[in-house]
Amino acid sequence: MAENLIHVGLNREELINSKKEILSTEADLIRILQTIKKYQLLRTNELKLKTRLLKKLKETKAEIKKLEEILPKPKIPKILLGIGNKKDEFKISSKKDNLESQLEEIQKKLRELEK
Repeated sequence: MAENLIHVGLNREELINSKKEILSTEADLIRILQTIKKYQLLRTNELKLKTRLLKKLKETKAEIKKLEEILPKPKIPKILLGIGNKKDEFKISSKKDNLESQLEEIQKKLRELEK
């Protein structure tokens, strides 16, 4: 077999710099591989924790359903069901009235200052 070989001549300084760069690149690649391995380990631990959490959540949900079936349901009078909505309406209207009264006072003071 005939191969075409090309020889390149390098001086000593270029040779040393090239070897330094190659060794530096190899060291960087090893650090990257170490980081990737750490990441993979952390990721698998994360997935294990997430699956364990999901399992616990499902168990808790099942326990809550069992409790809902066992415990009696409270009887809430219709009057109490409507009170929550009325309180919210009252608070909103009182805030609105308060703001309107403050606005009227400010406008009154402005009119007095203009005179």
